Amino acid sequence: MHLFKNIKWEYVGLLVLACFPIFPFFLVSVAIAIFSLFSIINYFVYKPNRKSSHFNITFFGIQIAFFLFLIVVSGFKDGFSSTFKYLEPSISLLIFPIIWFITRSEITKKQQITILKTFVVSSLLLGVYIIGYSSYYSLLNGTKFIVLSEEIPVLSIHPHYVGLFFFMSIVILLFKQLKFKKAIQFLLITFFTFLILTMASRAILLVLLLLLVIEFFRNKTTYKNKIIAFLIVILSISTAIYFIQPLQKKVVEVASAKQFELPNKKWPTSAQIRIGLNHCTAPIIKENWITGVGIISFERILNECYSKFNNAEKIHYNSHNYYSFLIGSAGILCLLLFLLMLFWHYKISLKQKDWVYFYFLVLITLSLFTENILSRVYGVVFMLFFMTIFVKNPLKSNPKK
Repeated sequence: MHLFKNIKWEYVGLLVLACFPIFPFFLVSVAIAIFSLFSIINYFVYKPNRKSSHFNITFFGIQIAFFLFLIVVSGFKDGFSSTFKYLEPSISLLIFPIIWFITRSEITKKQQITILKTFVVSSLLLGVYIIGYSSYYSLLNGTKFIVLSEEIPVLSIHPHYVGLFFFMSIVILLFKQLKFKKAIQFLLITFFTFLILTMASRAILLVLLLLLVIEFFRNKTTYKNKIIAFLIVILSISTAIYFIQPLQKKVVEVASAKQFELPNKKWPTSAQIRIGLNHCTAPIIKENWITGVGIISFERILNECYSKFNNAEKIHYNSHNYYSFLIGSAGILCLLLFLLMLFWHYKISLKQKDWVYFYFLVLITLSLFTENILSRVYGVVFMLFFMTIFVKNPLKSNPKK
Protein backbone atom coordinates (compact mmCIF):
# COMPACT_ATOMS: atom_id res chain seq x y z
CA MET A 1 0.00 0.00 0.00
CA HIS A 2 2.94 2.29 0.79
CA LEU A 3 4.35 1.65 -2.71
CA PHE A 4 0.90 2.35 -4.17
CA LYS A 5 0.89 5.74 -2.47
CA ASN A 6 4.39 6.60 -3.69
CA ILE A 7 3.28 6.49 -7.33
CA LYS A 8 2.36 9.89 -8.77
CA TRP A 9 -0.59 8.50 -10.69
CA GLU A 10 -1.66 11.62 -12.56
CA TYR A 11 1.94 12.32 -13.58
CA VAL A 12 2.28 8.77 -14.96
CA GLY A 13 -1.00 9.23 -16.83
CA LEU A 14 0.29 12.44 -18.43
CA LEU A 15 3.54 10.70 -19.42
CA VAL A 16 1.51 8.00 -21.19
CA LEU A 17 -0.63 10.66 -22.88
CA ALA A 18 2.50 12.54 -24.00
CA CYS A 19 3.34 9.57 -26.25
CA PHE A 20 0.19 10.03 -28.35
CA PRO A 21 2.08 11.25 -31.49
CA ILE A 22 3.36 7.69 -32.02
CA PHE A 23 0.17 5.89 -30.98
CA PRO A 24 -2.17 4.32 -33.56
CA PHE A 25 -5.74 5.55 -33.33
CA PHE A 26 -7.02 2.89 -30.90
CA LEU A 27 -4.10 3.45 -28.49
CA VAL A 28 -4.88 7.18 -28.30
CA SER A 29 -8.27 6.28 -26.80
CA VAL A 30 -6.52 3.91 -24.38
CA ALA A 31 -4.12 6.71 -23.37
CA ILE A 32 -7.06 9.04 -22.65
CA ALA A 33 -8.67 6.34 -20.49
CA ILE A 34 -5.40 5.76 -18.60
CA PHE A 35 -4.94 9.48 -17.94
CA SER A 36 -8.53 9.84 -16.73
CA LEU A 37 -8.35 6.76 -14.48
CA PHE A 38 -4.93 7.65 -13.03
CA SER A 39 -6.05 11.23 -12.34
CA ILE A 40 -9.03 9.97 -10.34
CA ILE A 41 -6.82 7.45 -8.47
CA ASN A 42 -4.33 10.24 -7.74
CA TYR A 43 -7.13 12.36 -6.28
CA PHE A 44 -8.37 9.65 -3.89
CA VAL A 45 -4.87 8.49 -2.88
CA TYR A 46 -3.38 11.92 -2.18
CA LYS A 47 -6.42 14.19 -1.73
CA PRO A 48 -4.23 17.15 -2.74
CA ASN A 49 -4.66 20.36 -0.77
CA ARG A 50 -3.23 22.52 -3.53
CA LYS A 51 -6.04 24.20 -5.43
CA SER A 52 -4.97 26.13 -8.49
CA SER A 53 -6.87 29.36 -9.01
CA HIS A 54 -7.49 28.17 -12.60
CA PHE A 55 -9.89 25.48 -11.42
CA ASN A 56 -12.99 27.40 -10.40
CA ILE A 57 -16.55 27.06 -11.62
CA THR A 58 -16.13 30.02 -14.00
CA PHE A 59 -13.15 28.42 -15.74
CA PHE A 60 -14.94 25.07 -15.94
CA GLY A 61 -18.07 26.65 -17.40
CA ILE A 62 -16.14 28.65 -20.00
CA GLN A 63 -14.16 25.55 -21.02
CA ILE A 64 -17.18 23.37 -21.81
CA ALA A 65 -19.89 25.93 -22.69
CA PHE A 66 -19.41 25.99 -26.47
CA PHE A 67 -19.38 22.20 -26.79
CA LEU A 68 -22.49 21.73 -24.64
CA PHE A 69 -24.23 24.46 -26.62
CA LEU A 70 -23.24 22.72 -29.88
CA ILE A 71 -24.65 19.41 -28.63
CA VAL A 72 -27.95 20.90 -27.46
CA VAL A 73 -28.64 23.05 -30.54
CA SER A 74 -27.64 20.37 -33.03
CA GLY A 75 -29.44 17.72 -31.00
CA PHE A 76 -32.75 19.55 -31.26
CA LYS A 77 -32.26 20.24 -34.97
CA ASP A 78 -30.78 16.94 -36.20
CA GLY A 79 -31.58 14.53 -33.38
CA PHE A 80 -29.36 13.73 -30.39
CA SER A 81 -28.46 10.25 -31.62
CA SER A 82 -26.87 11.44 -34.89
CA THR A 83 -25.32 14.46 -33.12
CA PHE A 84 -23.62 12.29 -30.48
CA LYS A 85 -22.41 9.88 -33.17
CA TYR A 86 -20.84 12.74 -35.15
CA LEU A 87 -19.25 14.32 -32.06
CA GLU A 88 -17.93 11.05 -30.62
CA PRO A 89 -14.29 11.80 -31.66
CA SER A 90 -14.58 15.15 -29.83
CA ILE A 91 -16.02 13.84 -26.56
CA SER A 92 -12.70 14.54 -24.79
CA LEU A 93 -13.68 18.22 -24.95
CA LEU A 94 -15.95 17.29 -22.02
CA ILE A 95 -13.87 14.53 -20.39
CA PHE A 96 -10.70 16.56 -19.79
CA PRO A 97 -12.35 19.63 -18.19
CA ILE A 98 -14.39 17.34 -15.92
CA ILE A 99 -11.15 15.63 -14.81
CA TRP A 100 -9.52 19.04 -14.22
CA PHE A 101 -12.45 20.22 -12.13
CA ILE A 102 -12.82 17.04 -10.05
CA THR A 103 -9.13 16.59 -9.21
CA ARG A 104 -8.05 20.27 -9.19
CA SER A 105 -4.45 19.10 -8.80
CA GLU A 106 -1.26 20.66 -10.09
CA ILE A 107 1.98 19.32 -11.53
CA THR A 108 5.42 20.61 -10.58
CA LYS A 109 7.66 22.51 -12.97
CA LYS A 110 10.03 19.53 -13.09
CA GLN A 111 7.18 17.18 -13.97
CA GLN A 112 5.99 19.54 -16.70
CA ILE A 113 9.47 19.57 -18.26
CA THR A 114 9.67 15.76 -18.23
CA ILE A 115 6.21 15.46 -19.81
CA LEU A 116 7.12 17.98 -22.53
CA LYS A 117 10.42 16.17 -23.15
CA THR A 118 8.47 12.92 -23.58
CA PHE A 119 6.26 14.63 -26.17
CA VAL A 120 9.33 15.90 -28.09
CA VAL A 121 10.92 12.42 -28.10
CA SER A 122 7.62 10.90 -29.30
CA SER A 123 7.44 13.46 -32.10
CA LEU A 124 11.06 12.65 -33.00
CA LEU A 125 10.20 8.94 -33.27
CA LEU A 126 7.23 9.87 -35.47
CA GLY A 127 9.55 11.93 -37.70
CA VAL A 128 12.04 9.06 -37.96
CA TYR A 129 9.18 6.70 -38.86
CA ILE A 130 7.99 9.08 -41.61
CA ILE A 131 11.52 9.37 -43.05
CA GLY A 132 11.97 5.58 -42.86
CA TYR A 133 8.65 4.82 -44.53
CA SER A 134 9.28 7.45 -47.21
CA SER A 135 12.65 5.84 -47.98
CA TYR A 136 11.07 2.38 -48.14
CA TYR A 137 8.30 3.66 -50.43
CA SER A 138 10.84 5.31 -52.77
CA LEU A 139 12.98 2.16 -53.00
CA LEU A 140 9.95 -0.08 -53.49
CA ASN A 141 8.60 2.02 -56.37
CA GLY A 142 11.94 3.12 -57.81
CA THR A 143 11.03 6.79 -57.44
CA LYS A 144 12.93 9.83 -56.24
CA PHE A 145 12.99 10.19 -52.45
CA ILE A 146 10.36 12.59 -51.16
CA VAL A 147 8.96 12.86 -47.64
CA LEU A 148 5.46 11.38 -47.41
CA SER A 149 2.86 14.15 -47.42
CA GLU A 150 -0.26 11.97 -47.34
CA GLU A 151 -1.96 10.30 -44.38
CA ILE A 152 0.69 8.46 -42.36
CA PRO A 153 0.34 4.66 -42.87
CA VAL A 154 -0.43 2.44 -39.84
CA LEU A 155 -0.83 5.46 -37.54
CA SER A 156 -3.48 7.05 -39.81
CA ILE A 157 -2.50 10.61 -38.90
CA HIS A 158 -3.20 13.44 -41.36
CA PRO A 159 -0.03 15.45 -42.28
CA HIS A 160 -1.52 18.66 -40.85
CA TYR A 161 -1.69 17.09 -37.38
CA VAL A 162 1.86 15.84 -37.75
CA GLY A 163 2.85 19.44 -38.52
CA LEU A 164 1.17 20.54 -35.28
CA PHE A 165 3.26 18.04 -33.31
CA PHE A 166 6.50 19.13 -34.98
CA PHE A 167 5.80 22.85 -34.55
CA MET A 168 5.14 22.44 -30.83
CA SER A 169 8.31 20.36 -30.49
CA ILE A 170 10.28 23.27 -31.98
CA VAL A 171 8.64 25.77 -29.62
CA ILE A 172 9.32 23.54 -26.59
CA LEU A 173 12.98 23.16 -27.59
CA LEU A 174 13.30 26.93 -28.02
CA PHE A 175 11.62 28.09 -24.81
CA LYS A 176 11.85 25.28 -22.25
CA GLN A 177 15.00 24.08 -20.48
CA LEU A 178 14.95 20.40 -21.43
CA LYS A 179 18.63 19.91 -20.54
CA PHE A 180 19.55 18.73 -24.02
CA LYS A 181 23.02 19.62 -25.25
CA LYS A 182 22.94 22.65 -27.55
CA ALA A 183 24.17 20.62 -30.53
CA ILE A 184 21.39 18.05 -30.06
CA GLN A 185 18.84 20.82 -29.55
CA PHE A 186 19.94 22.50 -32.79
CA LEU A 187 19.77 19.20 -34.73
CA LEU A 188 16.28 18.45 -33.40
CA ILE A 189 14.98 21.91 -34.32
CA THR A 190 16.53 21.57 -37.79
CA PHE A 191 15.00 18.09 -38.23
CA PHE A 192 11.49 19.20 -37.22
CA THR A 193 11.74 22.35 -39.36
CA PHE A 194 12.80 20.29 -42.39
CA LEU A 195 9.80 17.98 -41.98
CA ILE A 196 7.40 20.93 -41.62
CA LEU A 197 8.81 22.50 -44.80
CA THR A 198 8.54 19.24 -46.77
CA MET A 199 4.93 18.70 -45.67
CA ALA A 200 4.25 22.33 -46.62
CA SER A 201 1.10 22.92 -44.58
CA ARG A 202 0.23 26.59 -45.10
CA ALA A 203 -1.20 27.15 -41.63
CA ILE A 204 1.85 25.64 -39.89
CA LEU A 205 4.23 27.63 -42.10
CA LEU A 206 2.30 30.82 -41.37
CA VAL A 207 2.51 30.27 -37.59
CA LEU A 208 6.22 29.45 -37.91
CA LEU A 209 6.76 32.71 -39.78
CA LEU A 210 4.67 34.58 -37.21
CA LEU A 211 6.80 33.14 -34.41
CA LEU A 212 9.95 34.44 -36.12
CA VAL A 213 8.42 37.91 -36.54
CA ILE A 214 7.25 38.14 -32.92
CA GLU A 215 10.58 36.92 -31.55
CA PHE A 216 12.43 39.33 -33.86
CA PHE A 217 10.73 42.28 -32.17
CA ARG A 218 10.46 40.77 -28.69
CA ASN A 219 14.11 39.76 -28.39
CA LYS A 220 16.27 42.37 -26.71
CA THR A 221 19.41 41.61 -28.68
CA THR A 222 21.29 44.31 -30.61
CA TYR A 223 20.01 45.75 -33.88
CA LYS A 224 23.03 44.30 -35.69
CA ASN A 225 22.28 40.78 -34.44
CA LYS A 226 18.64 41.16 -35.49
CA ILE A 227 19.71 42.09 -39.03
CA ILE A 228 22.05 39.09 -39.18
CA ALA A 229 19.30 36.78 -37.90
CA PHE A 230 16.84 38.24 -40.41
CA LEU A 231 19.25 37.64 -43.32
CA ILE A 232 19.91 34.07 -42.15
CA VAL A 233 16.16 33.37 -42.03
CA ILE A 234 15.60 34.84 -45.52
CA LEU A 235 18.52 32.82 -46.90
CA SER A 236 17.25 29.64 -45.22
CA ILE A 237 13.71 30.12 -46.56
CA SER A 238 15.00 30.82 -50.08
CA THR A 239 17.19 27.71 -49.97
CA ALA A 240 14.32 25.59 -48.68
CA ILE A 241 11.98 26.82 -51.43
CA TYR A 242 14.61 26.06 -54.07
CA PHE A 243 15.49 22.54 -52.89
CA ILE A 244 12.28 21.24 -51.27
CA GLN A 245 9.83 20.36 -54.05
CA PRO A 246 6.54 20.25 -52.03
CA LEU A 247 7.30 23.67 -50.53
CA GLN A 248 8.21 25.05 -53.96
CA LYS A 249 4.91 23.72 -55.33
CA LYS A 250 2.94 25.43 -52.54
CA VAL A 251 4.70 28.76 -53.15
CA VAL A 252 3.96 28.56 -56.88
CA GLU A 253 0.30 27.77 -56.11
CA VAL A 254 -0.04 30.72 -53.76
CA ALA A 255 1.65 33.08 -56.23
CA SER A 256 -0.69 32.00 -59.02
CA ALA A 257 -3.91 33.90 -59.63
CA LYS A 258 -5.56 30.55 -60.44
CA GLN A 259 -5.10 29.70 -56.78
CA PHE A 260 -8.19 31.76 -56.03
CA GLU A 261 -10.46 30.08 -58.58
CA LEU A 262 -13.26 27.70 -57.69
CA PRO A 263 -12.30 23.98 -57.88
CA ASN A 264 -13.79 23.26 -61.30
CA LYS A 265 -10.79 21.25 -62.51
CA LYS A 266 -10.53 17.50 -62.09
CA TRP A 267 -7.50 17.88 -59.80
CA PRO A 268 -7.79 21.22 -57.98
CA THR A 269 -5.24 22.48 -55.46
CA SER A 270 -5.93 22.20 -51.74
CA ALA A 271 -6.48 25.96 -51.60
CA GLN A 272 -9.02 25.81 -54.44
CA ILE A 273 -10.89 23.06 -52.59
CA ARG A 274 -11.10 25.31 -49.54
CA ILE A 275 -12.29 28.21 -51.69
CA GLY A 276 -15.04 25.94 -53.00
CA LEU A 277 -15.97 24.94 -49.46
CA ASN A 278 -16.05 28.58 -48.33
CA HIS A 279 -18.17 29.37 -51.39
CA CYS A 280 -20.68 26.76 -50.20
CA THR A 281 -20.63 27.60 -46.48
CA ALA A 282 -21.11 31.36 -46.95
CA PRO A 283 -24.83 31.21 -47.92
CA ILE A 284 -25.59 28.71 -45.13
CA ILE A 285 -24.07 31.03 -42.54
CA LYS A 286 -25.65 34.13 -44.08
CA GLU A 287 -29.14 32.66 -43.83
CA ASN A 288 -28.74 30.84 -40.49
CA TRP A 289 -26.11 32.78 -38.51
CA ILE A 290 -28.32 33.24 -35.45
CA THR A 291 -29.17 29.60 -34.62
CA GLY A 292 -27.37 27.48 -37.23
CA VAL A 293 -28.89 24.45 -38.94
CA GLY A 294 -27.39 21.59 -36.92
CA ILE A 295 -24.18 19.62 -37.53
CA ILE A 296 -25.63 16.95 -39.81
CA SER A 297 -27.73 19.39 -41.85
CA PHE A 298 -24.78 21.78 -42.17
CA GLU A 299 -22.52 19.15 -43.74
CA ARG A 300 -25.33 17.75 -45.89
CA ILE A 301 -26.11 21.18 -47.39
CA LEU A 302 -22.38 21.87 -47.76
CA ASN A 303 -21.76 18.67 -49.73
CA GLU A 304 -24.88 19.11 -51.86
CA CYS A 305 -23.52 22.49 -52.90
CA TYR A 306 -19.97 21.20 -53.43
CA SER A 307 -21.17 18.25 -55.55
CA LYS A 308 -21.35 20.55 -58.59
CA PHE A 309 -17.54 20.62 -58.71
CA ASN A 310 -15.78 17.93 -60.72
CA ASN A 311 -13.64 16.52 -57.92
CA ALA A 312 -16.51 15.87 -55.49
CA GLU A 313 -17.16 12.27 -56.55
CA LYS A 314 -17.17 9.83 -53.61
CA ILE A 315 -15.66 12.47 -51.31
CA HIS A 316 -17.45 13.77 -48.24
CA TYR A 317 -16.03 17.10 -47.09
CA ASN A 318 -16.29 19.01 -43.85
CA SER A 319 -16.01 22.81 -43.85
CA HIS A 320 -12.21 22.83 -43.31
CA ASN A 321 -12.87 25.87 -41.11
CA TYR A 322 -13.90 25.17 -37.53
CA TYR A 323 -15.22 28.69 -36.98
CA SER A 324 -17.65 28.41 -39.90
CA PHE A 325 -18.55 24.90 -38.71
CA LEU A 326 -19.58 26.26 -35.29
CA ILE A 327 -21.61 29.21 -36.57
CA GLY A 328 -23.20 27.16 -39.37
CA SER A 329 -24.10 24.31 -37.02
CA ALA A 330 -25.19 26.15 -33.86
CA GLY A 331 -25.12 29.88 -34.57
CA ILE A 332 -23.14 32.93 -33.56
CA LEU A 333 -23.43 32.32 -29.80
CA CYS A 334 -21.66 28.97 -30.12
CA LEU A 335 -18.79 30.66 -31.96
CA LEU A 336 -18.59 33.43 -29.34
CA LEU A 337 -18.47 30.87 -26.52
CA PHE A 338 -15.60 29.08 -28.26
CA LEU A 339 -13.71 32.36 -28.77
CA LEU A 340 -14.28 33.19 -25.09
CA MET A 341 -12.66 29.87 -24.14
CA LEU A 342 -9.62 30.66 -26.31
CA PHE A 343 -9.44 34.20 -24.89
CA TRP A 344 -9.44 32.79 -21.35
CA HIS A 345 -6.42 30.62 -22.16
CA TYR A 346 -4.64 33.53 -23.84
CA LYS A 347 -5.21 35.50 -20.64
CA ILE A 348 -3.65 32.73 -18.53
CA SER A 349 -0.67 32.35 -20.89
CA LEU A 350 0.12 36.07 -20.80
CA LYS A 351 -0.32 36.19 -17.03
CA GLN A 352 2.12 33.30 -16.72
CA LYS A 353 4.41 34.80 -19.38
CA ASP A 354 4.61 31.30 -20.81
CA TRP A 355 5.56 31.63 -24.48
CA VAL A 356 5.15 27.93 -25.23
CA TYR A 357 1.55 28.22 -24.03
CA PHE A 358 1.06 31.43 -26.05
CA TYR A 359 2.43 30.03 -29.33
CA PHE A 360 0.41 26.85 -28.81
CA LEU A 361 -2.75 28.99 -28.67
CA VAL A 362 -1.69 30.96 -31.77
CA LEU A 363 -1.14 27.65 -33.56
CA ILE A 364 -4.61 26.38 -32.60
CA THR A 365 -6.30 29.70 -33.44
CA LEU A 366 -4.85 29.92 -36.96
CA SER A 367 -5.04 26.19 -37.77
CA LEU A 368 -8.79 26.22 -37.20
CA PHE A 369 -9.19 28.51 -40.21
CA THR A 370 -8.01 25.73 -42.56
CA GLU A 371 -8.80 22.48 -40.72
CA ASN A 372 -11.54 21.17 -38.44
CA ILE A 373 -8.86 19.85 -36.10
CA LEU A 374 -11.32 19.50 -33.21
CA SER A 375 -13.41 17.04 -35.23
CA ARG A 376 -10.65 14.41 -35.11
CA VAL A 377 -9.31 12.53 -32.09
CA TYR A 378 -5.67 13.51 -32.73
CA GLY A 379 -6.58 17.19 -32.95
CA VAL A 380 -8.72 17.14 -29.81
CA VAL A 381 -6.09 15.26 -27.78
CA PHE A 382 -3.35 17.59 -29.06
CA MET A 383 -5.23 20.67 -27.84
CA LEU A 384 -6.35 19.22 -24.51
CA PHE A 385 -2.99 17.61 -23.72
CA PHE A 386 -1.23 20.98 -23.88
CA MET A 387 -4.05 22.80 -22.11
CA THR A 388 -3.79 20.23 -19.31
CA ILE A 389 -0.03 20.72 -19.01
CA PHE A 390 -0.39 24.48 -18.80
CA VAL A 391 -3.49 24.89 -16.61
CA LYS A 392 -2.07 22.41 -14.10
CA ASN A 393 1.10 24.47 -13.79
CA PRO A 394 1.02 26.56 -10.56
CA LEU A 395 0.47 30.29 -10.95
CA LYS A 396 3.72 32.24 -10.72
CA SER A 397 1.95 34.89 -8.70
CA ASN A 398 1.67 32.50 -5.73
CA PRO A 399 5.06 32.62 -3.91
CA LYS A 400 4.32 29.45 -1.91
CA LYS A 401 4.19 27.41 -5.11
